[in-house]
Amino acid sequence: MGAMELEEKTVQIRNDFDPDKILASGQCFRPRKQAAGFLGLRPLLQLLDTPAEILEEAYSYIIVIDLGVIVMFLYNLCAGLLRAIGNSVMPLVFLLLMLEEGEIKELLSSLRDEIEKVEGREVA
Repeated sequence: MGAMELEEKTVQIRNDFDPDKILASGQCFRPRKQAAGFLGLRPLLQLLDTPAEILEEAYSYIIVIDLGVIVMFLYNLCAGLLRAIGNSVMPLVFLLLMLEEGEIKELLSSLRDEIEKVEGREVA
C-alpha cells in the first residue's frame, strides 16, 4: 500500500465519520427493549427453576447489574467520543471524580452505621 492510497483511505474515513452511527451501536439500550427484558426476567428465572426463597433477591440483583451496564455503556461512549476528538485527559478526570465520590459515599454510610450502632438503633 503506497502513501497515496493510505492518504486516500484516511480522507475517506474522515468523510464517512458519522456520530449517528456511533450512537446507533447503543440500540440494545432502547427503553422498549429494556422494559421487555425487565418484564421477561422473572418468568425467565422461573423457567430456570430458581428456588422461590431466592427469586426476589436474584431478580433485584440482575436488575442492579443491568442498570450498571447501562451506566458503564454511557461512560465508555462519552470517554470514547472525548478521546476521538483528541481529549484524553478529561475522561481520566471524570473517572477519578466518580471514584472519589463513590468512596466518600461509602465512608459516610459506614460512619452513619457506626453512629447508629453506638446509639443503639438498628442498622437497616
